[in-house]
Amino acid sequence: MAISAVAATSCSEYLEVDKYFNDRMTLENVFTSQDYTEQWLADTYSHLKDNALIDVCGKYTNPHNFADDQLYGDHEDAYERLCSGKYENVGDTYWAWYHAYTAIRKASIMIENVDMLIADSRYVTEEDVKDYKAQARFLRAYMYFYILRKYGPVPILGEGIIDYDDSYLEVSLPRNSYDECAEFIATEMAKAAEDLPLTRQALDINRPTKGAALAFRAKALIYAASPWNNPKEGAGDPWTFPDLVDDTGRKLMGQEYDDEKWAKAAAACKDVMDLGVYQIYVAAKRAVADGIMYPVTPENPNESIKNKAWPDGCADIDPFQSYRALFDGTLSQANNPELIWSRGDDRNMGQSIWHQLARHQMPITQGAWNVHAMTLKQADAYYMNDGTDVPGKDKEIGRGDGSNRPTGFTTAAGEYPYVGANVHKMFVNREPRFYASVGFNGSYWGGLSMSANDNSHLRNIQVFYYNGLNDGRKADKLWLRTGIGIKKYVHPQDGATGSVNKIMDKPEPALRYADILLWYAEAINELEGEYSIPSWDGTYAHDLARNKAEMQRGIQPIRYRAGLPDYDDATYADVAKFRAKLQRERQIEFFAETARWYDVRRWKTAPEELNLPVYGMSTMFSQEQRDEFHIPTEIAQYAPLFTNKMYFWPIDKGELKRNIRLTQNPGWQTYD
Repeated sequence: MAISAVAATSCSEYLEVDKYFNDRMTLENVFTSQDYTEQWLADTYSHLKDNALIDVCGKYTNPHNFADDQLYGDHEDAYERLCSGKYENVGDTYWAWYHAYTAIRKASIMIENVDMLIADSRYVTEEDVKDYKAQARFLRAYMYFYILRKYGPVPILGEGIIDYDDSYLEVSLPRNSYDECAEFIATEMAKAAEDLPLTRQALDINRPTKGAALAFRAKALIYAASPWNNPKEGAGDPWTFPDLVDDTGRKLMGQEYDDEKWAKAAAACKDVMDLGVYQIYVAAKRAVADGIMYPVTPENPNESIKNKAWPDGCADIDPFQSYRALFDGTLSQANNPELIWSRGDDRNMGQSIWHQLARHQMPITQGAWNVHAMTLKQADAYYMNDGTDVPGKDKEIGRGDGSNRPTGFTTAAGEYPYVGANVHKMFVNREPRFYASVGFNGSYWGGLSMSANDNSHLRNIQVFYYNGLNDGRKADKLWLRTGIGIKKYVHPQDGATGSVNKIMDKPEPALRYADILLWYAEAINELEGEYSIPSWDGTYAHDLARNKAEMQRGIQPIRYRAGLPDYDDATYADVAKFRAKLQRERQIEFFAETARWYDVRRWKTAPEELNLPVYGMSTMFSQEQRDEFHIPTEIAQYAPLFTNKMYFWPIDKGELKRNIRLTQNPGWQTYD
């Protein structure tokens, strides 16, 4: 596109999109033509495709899918910088800021001028114009949220449009406080929701809806209510960002606890729930197996839910397929009732999920790269199928129950659900989300799309990671550093070798209804008082207080869909206990969806969680030494280091030089 021809890296070049147009036509020419208006809006959307602004996947310009839950081995130097905070002088820290503010300016210009389009009334209705403006408003607010989450408080331009002829002194702006940023985003998303439709047709499915605007409003308010901006005694690290200030010395992060922030966040989640548009996806119970990849639904061991139909239990659903289908390409974006916002499938994204995640997870034996590994800590986070903790002594290693780890191996396929022969018994009788997400040693990989003529022997295979095997430890980069693989985003059809093969498209799960439900439960749990909070449009009020039934309303669907029982009364009665359970639930449910990186920061648990050693299997041992292979071992070269400066990314030093009122995040260099 003509607008996109302006590719820039400097602050002044953010402002040249309208200058480029002015060389050829006036803004009036642009915004009295539906075609040009669509082009302008499409160019604003185009910034969402850049690697720096993609939520799920990637590890280069946007590596936030790798916290304490997974790691990669193909670019160890980049991973080492990421985990130790040595990315100050890496250009990738800049691109999200650049693309966000470029899109913010384009959106603001459209909001200010698109009303002129009604002059082209032969083709354009007033409703069309409202929708265009609402989309631009959504994009602007979304961009602000994205950089707020990554860099901390940022300058809010408001409705104003900076003239590209102004001097740097005239356009210099200080950082707003976190609360000011969150309130602006929440207000803008509510305004956008007024004129966005409840649903979109297939051709427009990647454009925002009313629910998407309200969901991101809820997300902004949840982050603002979280301990990093709302310090609460006993909830996370007590540090309050005393040095994160603007150019006048004003502190930009919340310094005192405000209970009403949680109430506003809960009300915002309830606004989305009350729409009645979204629901947790479940797949029907499977009575007959369809090959190894689609097994019979095993009997659930939990008496409280196994005989009750969904949504009161799991008697008629398959928890394994209910979770797996959300990510592996089984469900299209249009057919996923849980998906609130997505940039779409691989054709709409710079770093596609099938390439940057699935292909990096799949084994070399099936033609892929085998470099994304799960930490033992994450593998241990998954529950047993009866809802108890996994056996394991050392809390630093994982999330064990304090007992000894199991010993021994399975003897035959079918001895345990989802597990073949010769698999270590630490991997048996786990909850279904484990089998949908974890490529444990000896798990099955489908590869069903690969040609029967030349690769039939590579379909439905068990893959082992012992030293000396094709997918085990080796001299090159393509092996799992923890000896534990990842299956999330891998479809049974996915294969990457032979004359015929296919990797399914996978829509990005940028925001799911499961997020809304768990945020709601989180917010209700933290409430200390009683509140009446107006709905997003002011038509009614939400009466809110800490309430077991409302907490269950948020968390029960996630537990039951996973085939797990509800928590006991003692957990619901104790704020700290429920908080810990909910944080673990998010660690499991949203694994490899970028949530973990930001969750441990907003909860201020990062100093604890991200300074623990990384553990995995003992990958130097061969198949003949299989007992030794399964001894938990520290992966020393991936030792993490979290310091307070790593709560937020550094602002590029070039920006600090151009905007003299902009202040750097604490701990990062201001100038060379």
